[in-house]
Amino acid sequence: MNIRSILHALAAATLTLAGTGTAMAQTGFPNKAVRIIVPLSAGTGMDTVGRQLAEKLSSMWGQPVVIDNKPGAAGITAISALKQAPADGYTLLACEVGMVAITPQILKRVPFDTLNDLAGVATLFKTYYMLTTAGSGPLDTYPTLVAAAKAKPGQLAYGSTAVGSPAHLAGVLLSDAIQAPMVHVAYKDAGQMFTDVASGQVGYVWATSGSIKPFLDSKRLKVLAAGAPQRLRGYEDIPTVAELGGPKDFSVDNWNAVVALKGTPPDIIAKLNRDISEAMRSPEMQARINVLGYDMYLGSPADMDRLLASEWRRYGEAVRRAKIEPQ
Repeated sequence: MNIRSILHALAAATLTLAGTGTAMAQTGFPNKAVRIIVPLSAGTGMDTVGRQLAEKLSSMWGQPVVIDNKPGAAGITAISALKQAPADGYTLLACEVGMVAITPQILKRVPFDTLNDLAGVATLFKTYYMLTTAGSGPLDTYPTLVAAAKAKPGQLAYGSTAVGSPAHLAGVLLSDAIQAPMVHVAYKDAGQMFTDVASGQVGYVWATSGSIKPFLDSKRLKVLAAGAPQRLRGYEDIPTVAELGGPKDFSVDNWNAVVALKGTPPDIIAKLNRDISEAMRSPEMQARINVLGYDMYLGSPADMDRLLASEWRRYGEAVRRAKIEPQ
């Protein structure tokens, strides 16, 4: 062999070894502690599921998986912490639809860009909203509610716990679907909101089964329709909005997922997705999800990225229709 051939051979060997070394380093992921940032306080549904998931992953990996609670500022505090970490998969973020698809569109200054800063890792679970009214009163069916909204445009009121919340924008989506304006009332206290609905001071709310169960059990509230593509587990007697003549694709939910920082190596994201999905499918995790009233909602990183993009568009349109001025 001449000198040039020898040099080419050495260069090829070096590249092969480098590639093998990189693959081995990534295949060995994780080789140290992994942190999952949770944007809510300890004891919440997301935190409870996150801690049990962390235990499963720690057992699978032989490495610590630490839950880091960073509540506040509608998730901005938690996402800011993610952005300060390296894009290496060792820092992850548990998130829900509001903090990544709604909050950034109703605030003027947000220190992140959902579609350009976040990389989907895995969807986890979701819960659907239900159209809820007083246990006894004139709005006793979905058609009755629609008729009342159309009869007196701009007078039927509905509540939510925050401007721009999924429940608020669900009201906007319904208003748009039936072509009848309604009035949104924002509450600081969910208990007071449900009390006002039960007494008839507010017409209805979109609420999750977990949040209204005590009021349903006492018959102070009742559910008229499920904002879901099919009837909900445990509420099989409640028809969907579509079954009652509403839009066929009407669905309002709150999903929870795991994301990483954009730039995280694809093979690490793929491994995270496989292991998180495997852990979530365990009988223990399935039982936890059922107890909390959630539905398992697993998907690939590509599914998660598509979900982020589609929810950004859907809620962005709702924010504009609601004429919410960024604060």
